[in-house]
Amino acid sequence: MLDLDSALFACASGDGNLARQVRESVVDFVARAKVSDGLQEVSRRIARNVANGSFLWRNRVVAKSVTTTAVDSNGQSLVFDSLTIPLSSFGNYSADEIRLAEIIAAGLRGDRDAAVEIIARVDFGVKGSVEVFPSQAYVEDKPKGFARPLYKLATEIPYSKNPGTDHQTVTGQAALRDQKISNRLRTFDTWYEAYEIVGKALPVEPNGASIDLMSFFRSGKATAFSMFSRLNQIDPSSPEGMFCIGSMIRGGVYSGGSDKAEAKANAKAGDAKPQEAAEASEAA
Repeated sequence: MLDLDSALFACASGDGNLARQVRESVVDFVARAKVSDGLQEVSRRIARNVANGSFLWRNRVVAKSVTTTAVDSNGQSLVFDSLTIPLSSFGNYSADEIRLAEIIAAGLRGDRDAAVEIIARVDFGVKGSVEVFPSQAYVEDKPKGFARPLYKLATEIPYSKNPGTDHQTVTGQAALRDQKISNRLRTFDTWYEAYEIVGKALPVEPNGASIDLMSFFRSGKATAFSMFSRLNQIDPSSPEGMFCIGSMIRGGVYSGGSDKAEAKANAKAGDAKPQEAAEASEAA
């Protein structure tokens, strides 16, 4: 994890005094967050999303069993039976989830030795070759015949110049993108107003964008843009405070220019295309 002290990358304004006040507000919030139960709860939620193997996405859905192992810097292992751990509810954490959360929280406080290696083993319940689901990626000048290019680690063998003549062509090792894994690990926003109705945890996003539900669930004072303008008034252990901690972990540009973005999101709340917002946030 990145030390929360490093979360503020840049802060500038035509009004130097305003920029100083914003920076002081962020620094003050981070200091309070580091000793808060809010940071602990956010860490526990991230730990749960590691333990339940949700970062495997559709591979988890078709699995017969999933075992996720977290190995800390001392070589000690925490083992989770992932399919038995909830995907969209938080609480009643196991001792191993809490232990993993302590490592995550230590990293957010700046302990550079707080690191874990995550290994997920998936049993699809069948023998032989099995289709897996990697990430898709936008690629210019993709090979002919590849309608949906996959994210890959590296190019191993040049693709055939004559599509259809070589069925053994290898263009790289398919993989899950780090942004896609990050999106799933930060899917713990249950603090938005409609949660009791929707019943689904959302990825931490400034406007509560949900690609699955094709809607925005945060507007007005409930957006990260609004909250970041009043961080000095927010308790890190409150729902707003924990959402702000999650937003800092997510990253993004939380500036005065967000007024237009927020207005656009609010206007499109019923028929928007959150995919566009999600892609923009990943690029940021």
